[in-house]
Amino acid sequence: MNNSSNRPRLLIVSNLYPLPTEPARGMFNKQQFDLLSNEFDVTVMVPVAWPQWLKQRRRFLDANTGGLVYFPQLYTPKVGRALYGIWMFFSLFGAWLALTKATRFELCLGSWAYPDAFSGYWLAKCLGIPFVMKVHGSDLNEYLAYPARKAQISYVAKRSQGVLCVSLALADKLASIGVNRELIRVVYNGVDSGKFFPVDEVPTTQTLLFVGNLKESKGIVDLLDAFLQIHSSQPGVRLVIAGAGPAAKTLRSMIITAGIEEKVDLLGAVGHEQIPSLIQGATLLVLPSYNEGVPNVVLEAMSCGVPVVATRVGGIPEVVNEGLCGVLVDAGDVPQLSGAILMALSTPWDRSSIKSHASKFSWSENIQVTTGLLNEALMTPDKR
Repeated sequence: MNNSSNRPRLLIVSNLYPLPTEPARGMFNKQQFDLLSNEFDVTVMVPVAWPQWLKQRRRFLDANTGGLVYFPQLYTPKVGRALYGIWMFFSLFGAWLALTKATRFELCLGSWAYPDAFSGYWLAKCLGIPFVMKVHGSDLNEYLAYPARKAQISYVAKRSQGVLCVSLALADKLASIGVNRELIRVVYNGVDSGKFFPVDEVPTTQTLLFVGNLKESKGIVDLLDAFLQIHSSQPGVRLVIAGAGPAAKTLRSMIITAGIEEKVDLLGAVGHEQIPSLIQGATLLVLPSYNEGVPNVVLEAMSCGVPVVATRVGGIPEVVNEGLCGVLVDAGDVPQLSGAILMALSTPWDRSSIKSHASKFSWSENIQVTTGLLNEALMTPDKR
C-alpha cells in the first residue's frame, strides 16, 4: 500500500480480506483497498476469530505491517451473536491502542455491516472522525432477519456519513429500514481485465464451473442435484467445483453414491490466481445461490466471455443481461436449474458481447465513486 503524509489517513475495518491462512479470502476488497491507497494513507485492520488466532498467532503477527493489522476478535462461540458487535468494538479498540501513537486517522470505513461496521463506527465516534459503511450482501440479506442485529445495523447506517452498496437491491433494503437515500451510493465491484479475459481456444469438453463457499445457501447441493438430472443425457459434460466449506462432505457422499466420481472434480480451496484459468476453461459458470450482493465471480466470468447460469437473487439480475450473458432461475428450483443449464449449453453465445457487457464493471469507476463519497465524508460536519 502507498503511504504518504500528504494524503488523508483512512482506517478500514473488515473481515473480508485475505488471511495468511486463506489467501483468496475477500480478494475483491483487497483490490479496492490497494487502489484507494493511491488517494489515502490506508491502514486495514482485519479481525481474526480468537480460536484461529490462538492456533496460528505467529503467522498473523508476522503478516502485520504498517498498513495491515490482524487482531484477535473476541466473542462467545455460538451464543450471544447480538453482542458480537460490542465484543468486536473492544477487540478493535485494544488493537488500535497498540498502534503507534503517531497514527492519527482522519476517516474510517467499515466494510461488512455487522459486526465490522458496527465496531468501526463506535471507534470512529471515540476518535471524533467521520465514518462510512460498506455493505456486501449476506451482511444485510441474512442479518436483517434478526431483530437485535437489524437494530444495530440500522443505527449505524443512519448515522454514517455515507453508505456504499454493491447493488441496487441492497440500497433498497437499507431504505426499507429507514436509511436516507441521500446517504447511499451504489457502486459495483470491478474486475481486473488484465487477468480475466477471453481466450482464443474454446474448451472442447463442456464444463460447468462453480466457484465459492461450499455451503447450502450457495445452492451447491442444488447444483449437484441438477447435474445428476442431466448427466445421463449429456455424458460429455463435466462439473468442476472450486471451494471449501461445510457442504463438502455431503457433496462427496452424493458423488460416490451416484457413481459419478469421474465426472465431478472437487478441487477444494483454490488460490485467486487459479480462478482466471478455471473460468477460461469453463463452458458455463453456475451459481445457484439463495442470496447474494453481487458475486465477483459472476463479473469475472463475464469478463472472460463465459456465460452464466445463476439465480435471480440480490444484485445478480442487475449485472447479468439475461439472453446476452446467461440464464437466470429461481433459487431452490432444481428442475428449473437443470433446464437452464441444458438450454445454456445448447445456446451459441457471443463471447465478445458478453465481454463487452462486463467492461462496464471497472475498478476505475468503483474507485471514483468510493473516493468521492469518502472525500464528501471528510468535509461533512459530524451530526452524530
